[in-house]
Amino acid sequence: LMLGCIGLGLIVARNLIERQGELAMLRAVGFSHRAIFKMICYEHVYLLAAGMFAGFSCAFVSVMPAVRAAAGQVPFGLLAIMMLLIGVSGILWVIISTGITMRGDILTPLRNE
Repeated sequence: LMLGCIGLGLIVARNLIERQGELAMLRAVGFSHRAIFKMICYEHVYLLAAGMFAGFSCAFVSVMPAVRAAAGQVPFGLLAIMMLLIGVSGILWVIISTGITMRGDILTPLRNE
């Protein structure tokens, strides 16, 4: 799971490197560094939440028949804690990756754009 969260951070970094021209243009038109940072973080955290919801929904549907047949106890508390930790880890990696990628000069990407 940690490898997946770190992979999310790398994907965010790659996405931002590819979008440097767009981000430089936003900065040139008057968006503050903080506003761009928030916008990028919200975008990627939304994607993280959608991915977690889709994964949890599919896992829940696929495991439920086995749980019903075995009349087993499902540790919902542990599952909730794991989902929370995965979400927090993913958000941390999004923030770290965005912060590292957005450092630097905006003139070079703007000239290339």
